[in-house]
Formats: sequence, C-alpha cells, structure tokens
Amino acid sequence: MHDAQARLLIDRIRTRFEETLTRHREVLAQVGGNFLIHVPEVATFTVVVMGSNPGVCDGATEDEIAFALCCDADALIGLLSTPDFDVDAQAHRGQLRIDGDAGVFQRFLGLSVRSRSALTLRAESAR
Repeated sequence: MHDAQARLLIDRIRTRFEETLTRHREVLAQVGGNFLIHVPEVATFTVVVMGSNPGVCDGATEDEIAFALCCDADALIGLLSTPDFDVDAQAHRGQLRIDGDAGVFQRFLGLSVRSRSALTLRAESAR
C-alpha cells in the first residue's frame, strides 16, 4: 500500500473511532482503557476513552494506555476487517505487535464495528 493510500485509510479509521466515541459516550467506561495505534512512517494516534476528554489524539499522549498496536497499514486493515486474519503469523513476521490488554481494543471495536475482528477471535480462543 502506498503512503498516500495508507494515510487515507488511517483518516477513515480515525473518523470511525471519533464517531464511536461520540455515539457511545455513555458506555465508554465499559471499554476499560485507552489505546494507541502506531503505523510506522504513516501515523500514530491515541484513542482516549477514559478520562474527562475522550477523543482521538495525534501521537502518543500523556494518557495512560492499556493497549498498544504497532503494524503496517495492510495488517491494520486486515485486523479490522477480516475475521480469519492470522494475527500470530503477522506477529511472527514482525508486521504486527500487540502490547497490553487486547480486550480494551476488542471492546472498543465491539462498539464501532459490527463484524468480529481477528483480534476478537484470538482473544476468545485464549480463554
């Protein structure tokens, strides 16, 4: 994916996440934490769910994060849109790194995305 395409993709994801924060403000506490997404050479943003000022912020903020995801744009789109996306294979190839409580990301996606992501399926299989 070219950088311009990746930036457009990130903009769309950010917009979707901002809409989720606005629409579901009353249940955001159920998410259980903030998270950071880093797409090298494209974008870094923090989704602040907990606290007095929820929002999607450029870069890494001073807010405590419960989950961090680092991956390329192709892996991010696969993770968000493909239920059988192979998280472990992507991690093994170094194209995706997950740190922290993946349940935070899973619960947020549950608010914003009707389909289940590969990360949701992976978290369920780990139980």
